[in-house]
Amino acid sequence: MQKKLQISPTTCTEDLRTVKRFYRLQHEKVAFTDSDTIYRMMLSTSQCEGVESVIVGAMKLTEVSSRHDQIHSFDAAKLLSDEPDLWVRNLLIAEAYRRQGLAAMLLLNVIGRKPRARYWAFAEPHLAGFYTQAGFVEKQSSSLPQSLNDKWQRYRRSGGENDQIWLLSLNENSI
Repeated sequence: MQKKLQISPTTCTEDLRTVKRFYRLQHEKVAFTDSDTIYRMMLSTSQCEGVESVIVGAMKLTEVSSRHDQIHSFDAAKLLSDEPDLWVRNLLIAEAYRRQGLAAMLLLNVIGRKPRARYWAFAEPHLAGFYTQAGFVEKQSSSLPQSLNDKWQRYRRSGGENDQIWLLSLNENSI
């Protein structure tokens, strides 16, 4: 029996339905918009009878900044990179596959696709070690792009006030 992990963006409506089903099976609610890119981690198992594939993890990236945000923040290095600010959301590994490093593998694989972008996440304090190992550092909400700051304020009003904000940039000039 051979096992293979593959991480890829969803490419069609059927893929999105499958990912939504994955989240529901994990008792998580998720909605997708046109500005989201959904990544899934598939585990394929080859046996004599054929290949069986199952989603073991997923996450979405939402583009959160516009040229308007960048111009008004006077972030010249960011303007030169032409990579958007991306919001890491709904990073989830199926319970049976947790504690094997798959969440880090998924996150770092996706970040590696746009290494010059700035990545943001609203993270619960118990996840601090995970995000720190991935290169995230804690930032104040004043450093958020305006479009994401609005979302952060709504999130805090809905009960997430104990969460921390993390920022990752693999391009040191964009911080």
